[in-house]
Order: sequence, then C-alpha cells, then structure tokens
Amino acid sequence: MFTIENFGKVEVPYHMRPMNEVSNGLSVAGYEIVDSWTIPLHAHVIPTHPHLGASVSRGYYARRR
Repeated sequence: MFTIENFGKVEVPYHMRPMNEVSNGLSVAGYEIVDSWTIPLHAHVIPTHPHLGASVSRGYYARRR
C-alpha cells in the first residue's frame, strides 16, 4: 500500500508492505533472513486509515545464500 503522510509543512510518501512480501523479495534476490526485529519508535497510525491500526517497522539482517 502507498500512502502520503502529512507532517504540516511537508508530505512524505510511505510504501507499506506485508512482511511475507519483503521476505519473498529477499529470497528471490538470493538472500535469507538471519534475524529481524521491530522498531517501535517508527510505528504510527495513518490518520486517513486508522482502522488499519499502528504500523510495524522492522529491521532485517540478511545474508547471501
């Protein structure tokens, strides 16, 4: 999903992806996920889509197979 977040003076585009899309994309590129973690400070609710709840941002450590 793509969305625009309005921060008053600026608007920032976001591309939100399901976790399986990220892991599948890395796999197709020849990588395996070794570790992942959440980044709570990056979680936010999109005002125009509050029914989706807060986003979950993740970091990944991947290595080439």
